[in-house]
Amino acid sequence: MRRFHKFNTVFYKLIFSYTIIISVTIIFVGITFYLYFSTKFNEQVEKVNYHILAHLKQTIEDNIIKKVEATYLDLVADTWQDNPAIFLFDHPIEGNHPTINAVYQQLNAIVNFNAELFDSIGIYYEDHNIVISSSSGISYLKDDVTVDLSWLSVAKQTKKTAAWMEARQVAANVHSDSGRSDIVTFVSPYPFTSKKDKVKGYIAFHLKESAFHSIIQSIAPYENSQFYLLNDEGNLITHSNHSVLFNGTADYPYIQDILHAQSDNEDFIIQADGVETLVSYAVIPGVQWKIINHTPVNEFYKSTTPIRNTLIVICLLAIVIGLLVSNFFTKNIYQPLKTIIQGTRQLFGNQPLPIDTNNEYQIIDNVINNLSIKVSKLKDTLETNMPLIKHNLITGLLHNTITRQNELDERLRLLNMKLTGDSFLSLTFHLDIPMLNTLSIESRQYIKYDLIHFLETNSTPDTLLLATDLAENQICTLACTENDTFDAIVTLVRNAVGYISSSFNIDAVAVIGSPVTDPLMFHRSYKDSLALMKYHYFLPEQRILYGDELLARENSSEEIPEEYVERMASSLRTNDIQIIKKEVSNVLSLMQAGNFSADHCHQKLRDMITIFRSYLKDIYLKTEEAVGTERLEHFKFISNINQFEGWLLQVIEACSNSLNDRQKNKNSAIIEKAKSYILDNIDASLSLDTVAEHILLSPRYLSKLFREETGIHFTDFITSARIEKARELILSTNDTIEQISYKVGFNSSAYFIKKFKENYGVTPKNFKHNFQMQSS
Repeated sequence: MRRFHKFNTVFYKLIFSYTIIISVTIIFVGITFYLYFSTKFNEQVEKVNYHILAHLKQTIEDNIIKKVEATYLDLVADTWQDNPAIFLFDHPIEGNHPTINAVYQQLNAIVNFNAELFDSIGIYYEDHNIVISSSSGISYLKDDVTVDLSWLSVAKQTKKTAAWMEARQVAANVHSDSGRSDIVTFVSPYPFTSKKDKVKGYIAFHLKESAFHSIIQSIAPYENSQFYLLNDEGNLITHSNHSVLFNGTADYPYIQDILHAQSDNEDFIIQADGVETLVSYAVIPGVQWKIINHTPVNEFYKSTTPIRNTLIVICLLAIVIGLLVSNFFTKNIYQPLKTIIQGTRQLFGNQPLPIDTNNEYQIIDNVINNLSIKVSKLKDTLETNMPLIKHNLITGLLHNTITRQNELDERLRLLNMKLTGDSFLSLTFHLDIPMLNTLSIESRQYIKYDLIHFLETNSTPDTLLLATDLAENQICTLACTENDTFDAIVTLVRNAVGYISSSFNIDAVAVIGSPVTDPLMFHRSYKDSLALMKYHYFLPEQRILYGDELLARENSSEEIPEEYVERMASSLRTNDIQIIKKEVSNVLSLMQAGNFSADHCHQKLRDMITIFRSYLKDIYLKTEEAVGTERLEHFKFISNINQFEGWLLQVIEACSNSLNDRQKNKNSAIIEKAKSYILDNIDASLSLDTVAEHILLSPRYLSKLFREETGIHFTDFITSARIEKARELILSTNDTIEQISYKVGFNSSAYFIKKFKENYGVTPKNFKHNFQMQSS
C-alpha cells in the first residue's frame, strides 16, 4: 500500500484530473470537429451541386432556349417584302415558285449557321396546306407525305402559344427506319398569338438532342451521377445516359412530386435500388423545364473519410501533448495567478498600481473596480448610438437578415423595448424627390427626422411605431399593433401625410404593407409595400396605397385587350388629334381601372411608344425632328400616368403639325409645277387630263388640290393666264388679234375677244389703241 501512497498526493491527483479533463475534452472536440467539418463539407458539396444545376440551367437557357427563340424572332421580324418565309403566309404559291426556293435556301442557311444545334426547320402554311422544310423541301399535305409531321398535330392541339416536344427518334422518311435522328422540337405559330383563328401557320425548329446531351455531359461532376431534363409535362428532353432516353420516366416515381412542386429548386433523399440517393432539381424559367440530378449519397460523403482519419490522429497527438502540458502546469500551479499579476502591472505600465499593497487579491479587486468605470463609459456610448441600433434593427427585419428570435430579443434588449401586439406591418413613406431636390441637404434631413419623430410620438399603448430612414426620400416604419386597430393605422398614416404637406409643402405617398403575425416575417409586409408602390404610377391621385385588391393586381394574369392598342394605332393614321386623344385616354383609363399588373401596364405603355415610333417611321419622319430633343429629354422625368398621357399627346400633336406642314409644302410644289407647265404650253390645247398626266396625278385630285391651294378653278386659271399672255403680245407685237388668239391657245378669236373684254372692259383692239394714245 505504501507503493500507491504517493499517488494520493495533490500532484498526482492533479495529473489524474488533468488527464481525465484533457482526454474527455480532446475526444469531445475531435468528435465535434469531425461532425462540424463533415457537415460543412457536405453543405459545401450540396452548394456545389446546386451551383452545377444553376450553371446547367443557365447554359441550356442561354445556348439553346434563348437562341431558338431569338432565331424565331429573327425569322418573323422582317416585313414580307424582305422575308420570303413571311411572304408566303399572305400570298399565293402560284407564280411564286422562286420564292418557295428562296424560303428553302433561307431555312438551310439558318440550319447551316447553327449546325451544332439545329437538325432542320419546317414551316407550315395553313392557307396553302404545304410544309417547306430545310431538309425535305416542299411537301403538299394533300398528297402522301413521307416526312414526319407529328409536330404539326401537337401545334394544332396544344393550348399554349408555343410548344416544346419531348425527345424522339425521327426518320428522314416515315416509310423507312434508315437515317433516324434524335430530335427535340420547338413549335410556334405565326403570327405569335394565342388566338387560333388568327394563326396563319406554324414554324417548327427541330433541335439535335445531342446539343442538350453534350451540355449535360460537359458539366456532370460525378461518375455515378445521372442528369436528365424534363419538359413541363414530364417528358424527357435529354438524359446523361443516352441508352435510357426513350424509356420514359416510369423508373422515377418521384417525378410527379417534382413536377407539382411549387419551389424553383429543392433536394431530397430517396432509396433507389437500396442505395441512399440525393435527388435535386432546378427549374428553367419561361419554359418551366426541370433539370434533375440523381446522385448516390456516398459520392458526396466518401471524400470525408480522410478528414475523419486525420482528426483521429490529431486527437491522439493532442492527448499526448496534453499529458505533457498538464504535468508542466501541475509543477507550476501558481503560474496562472502570477500571469494575472504580471498582466495587471503591464496594464499600468510605468505608473504605480492603484493600491499600494502586495496582496494579489486586493490588486485584482481594485482593477475590477476600475474596469467597472470603463463599463459605465461604454454604456454611455451605447445610449448615444441607440438611433443607429434602432436603424439596424429595422433594416435587419426589412431585409430578412435577422432570422432568429434570440437575435431579435437581444437587439430589443439593447433598445430596452418589447414588440407587443399580434399584428406587424410596414408603413413606408415616399417623399416627392423633385420637391426635396429644391431644398438644402440640411432641410431634407430635418424634414425626414421630423417625420420620424412625428410617427414615433404617435405611438399608443395598443400601437408601437419604430421609424427610420432607408433612402434619400424614404421613411420606413415598423408598426406593432392589434388586429382590430387597422383603421387607426390608416388614420395615423393619413395624418402623417397631411402633416408633411401642411408643415413643409412636400407631397408624400404612404404605402401600408400586409399585416404579418411574426416580427421575423416583417420583410414580407415590406415586400408587399414595394409591390403596392408600383401602382402609384397609375394612381397618382391616391396618397395612401394599401389593401388586398391592389395586391391581387400584382398576381393577375389578365391582359389589356389588343383591340384597345390597335385602335390607338389606327387613330394615328387619321391624323385627327381629337380621335387620338380619345383612344389614348381609353387605353390609359383601362390601365387605371382594370385588374392588370403594374408590369403588364408598363409593357403596354412601352408598346404604345413603339407603335408611335413605327408610325413615325412609316411616314418618314425622324423622331428628333418630329418630337424635338427637349420633349425626348423630358420623357426621362415622367413619374405617373397623367404625365405620360400629357407627354404622349404633346409629341403626337407635334408630329401631326410636322406632317401637316410637310403636306402643305408638297401641295404647293405640285401646284407650282402645274402652273409652270401651263405657262410653258400656253399655246397648246390644255385640258385637266393633259396637265394631270404630266404631273402624275388624277384629274379629279388635281382639280380639288388646285382649288384648295389657289382659290380659283383650274379652267379659270388657264383662261386668266392666256388673257395675260395675250395682253403682253398685244402691247409688244404687231400681230393681228386672230394670230394672238391662236398663240395663246384660243381656238376662236371671237371667244378670245369676249373673254378679253370681260377682264379689261374693252376689246383687244381698243385696249391697244388706248395704250398707244397714252404712250404718245
